[in-house]
Amino acid sequence: MDTLPAELHAYICQFACEDDGATIRVLSSVSKYLNQVTKPYLFRNVSAIGIPQIVALLERLDSTPSTMRHVEHLFLSDAPFKGSSSTPNLPPTRLTDHEIRGLNRLIALSAPSLKNFSFIATSPFSSTSLIARIFRTSFPFLVKLTISGFYPFPSTPGHFPLLKDLHLDGNRNPHGLFQMSMLEDACPSLQNLKITGLGAAGSFVVELEEALSGGKLWDENTDYMVPIHLPSQLRQITLQAGPVPVVSGSRDNAATKDHFLMKRLQSLKTISSSGREYSACVSVLERSVMPSSLDEFRLEWKARWF
Repeated sequence: MDTLPAELHAYICQFACEDDGATIRVLSSVSKYLNQVTKPYLFRNVSAIGIPQIVALLERLDSTPSTMRHVEHLFLSDAPFKGSSSTPNLPPTRLTDHEIRGLNRLIALSAPSLKNFSFIATSPFSSTSLIARIFRTSFPFLVKLTISGFYPFPSTPGHFPLLKDLHLDGNRNPHGLFQMSMLEDACPSLQNLKITGLGAAGSFVVELEEALSGGKLWDENTDYMVPIHLPSQLRQITLQAGPVPVVSGSRDNAATKDHFLMKRLQSLKTISSSGREYSACVSVLERSVMPSSLDEFRLEWKARWF
């Protein structure tokens, strides 16, 4: 080992970054020399699940010089795993202001170098504001993004200039996503869009059909016909309905809305497979039986490294 130059040792250490960071952290504790060699790679792939891990990671990043704070792959969840199960513990009833500021600070520190980011927000009281903050943050090198929670829509121009893959989960009816070219303004390089957890989203599917055809849609808020179109680089759209809704009584119209959603999805699937020319290819997955789990999101996150 003593005969090899430090540059080659550093190159070898890069291959220890193929997990969520555990291997490179062990290497850094072997000796003072390896501690110095591994420093630029300590935060390359980082996973923090639950508020205690997020706070600990923030403290480490805050105390690390910016030249050594090079985060490329980041997975964050505000709720921890429940033992070995893929179902998370129930999140705190409400994240404290201090915890929310810590999450926002952690994302801001990581954003300049991130290439692959997954953010799972399970707290119903803070998910929308946290995700909105992400969509207002600039990610100059981000290529792949997964968002899970009750998300608003990305709309700030130029904040995701290189983003190619976007997975949105948790908004049962994201009606309005394709209006006013908001998505294209925020993500001009977007090529693959995956939307899961849909429910009672018939109006969203109708909007998508109009966007695929380059048409217009009536906006109830303005009483005008507004243009509906997809990002110009978008090539693949993947849709998946969430679990079957629980019907609480004969007056509950959830079943009716769900039936309409599935009918529109089936219609879209049939038209897409018929060879009709659309601006993007549409795939409709079988509806999920259970809500998406942390395990699924982590596997997707890891699969994006290469």
